[in-house]
Amino acid sequence: MKKDVLAGEIITQAGGVDNIKVASHCMTRLRIRVKDDALIKVEGIKKLEGVLGVVVKEEEYQIIIGQSVGKVYDEVIKITGLKEQDMVVDEETRKQDSKEKKKASLGGRLLDTIAGIFIPAIGLIAGGGALKGFLAVFVQFGLLQATSGTYITLYALGDSVFYFFPIIIGYNAGKKFGGNPIISAGLGCALIYPTILTAVSEGTAFTLFGLPLKLMNYTQSVLPIIFISFLAVKLEKLFKKILPDVMQVIFVPMFTIIVAGSLGFLVVGPVVTALGNGVAFIVNTIYGASPVLTGFVMGGIWQLAILAGIQWGLVPLFIQNVTTLGYCPVMATLACTVFGQVGAAVAAGLKSKNKKYKSIGIAAGVAGILGVSEPAIYGINVPAKKPFFIALGASAIGGFVAAAFGAKQFVPGGAGIFVLPGMINPQTGLDTAFWGVVISCMVSLILAFVLTAFIGTKNTCLSKTDSEIARD
Repeated sequence: MKKDVLAGEIITQAGGVDNIKVASHCMTRLRIRVKDDALIKVEGIKKLEGVLGVVVKEEEYQIIIGQSVGKVYDEVIKITGLKEQDMVVDEETRKQDSKEKKKASLGGRLLDTIAGIFIPAIGLIAGGGALKGFLAVFVQFGLLQATSGTYITLYALGDSVFYFFPIIIGYNAGKKFGGNPIISAGLGCALIYPTILTAVSEGTAFTLFGLPLKLMNYTQSVLPIIFISFLAVKLEKLFKKILPDVMQVIFVPMFTIIVAGSLGFLVVGPVVTALGNGVAFIVNTIYGASPVLTGFVMGGIWQLAILAGIQWGLVPLFIQNVTTLGYCPVMATLACTVFGQVGAAVAAGLKSKNKKYKSIGIAAGVAGILGVSEPAIYGINVPAKKPFFIALGASAIGGFVAAAFGAKQFVPGGAGIFVLPGMINPQTGLDTAFWGVVISCMVSLILAFVLTAFIGTKNTCLSKTDSEIARD
């Protein structure tokens, strides 16, 4: 189905143009919110050719399309006339939004916030991480010298994504919290201002308004700027209420950055960093108590967590580990989970008696190897059920293997084959831990493929012929 036709069909099934109040997308999902839930036909959307599934999270409908989602989204925007993240601001919509926020659980709102902050940057994080990883490979095999201009320039292009996290995440956080994202991005700039970083490295003692200032290196950090951005948005709204209109253009941003920035340096940054380090310490302590058990459990549940949308709660902790330790051992045990889903999807496709799932299985396998697992999960494994749970079990074994080899991930981002370069140790290169990750991915892939081929397709939608599906 052509992208413009698919977009039109989705809009029709969603209750029409007037029912859609916001549309956005991530790497594989078209995300829409509607005014009246009673008008949207979820089952109708699921049946559309080109739609792999629909996930409903709180008040948001996530329509899984795959890697072509960007083109479908562009057509949706053309038809509806909406702008990215823009919402209809009539009074009825405001009242509905207020009710929805009250109904949403605290955990749901928290996960939605974290997802909203990180999802816009996922592609950039994955791209920067993959570039750093490939550079490590080139140096390891003598294709590039770490002192060459080419290496230094390319490394800067990849590493700057992580180095300037406070700016990138600050912008997204400001936008998500409903404030001016430029203000929160500016506060991120302040956190990594060169003079401040020099003072940190030299151990210079600073005071702010006579109060002792605990200077810290916030490069590559994510948690402090999220909380500072939240504070900035609240202050921005407060200053807009109390200042005359004629003064707002200059003084609202000025007062916001002074107050939020000062509190950020004095209190928010140090406290949030300490809390983040504390939680990361607990997670790492649990991992250290039994790495293989943790790897087994995390490998087994990770794709289930993605299915439920709760993986975002752990992403900041993984990044915190990389920032403080230089690597994350837990994240390394998850690389195999994509390959487990790929193995199950390919076997399911090959064993399928109908053309629909046969074609989805092969295509989903290719997409999964390249790092996009959702076509495999939603296109074939979840509808067939058995392959999905077989993949979880195979991934648990893979996580066990990775942990047994002492796997570590040094660069966040990437999935599928593109996650592997991030496992290369900058000091020791292609060491045992790296090959442990490779082995874990192969174990998950092969085990899921074999088990699905032998026991994962009987009495499922895969065992039905085209004529039987047509009759259903």
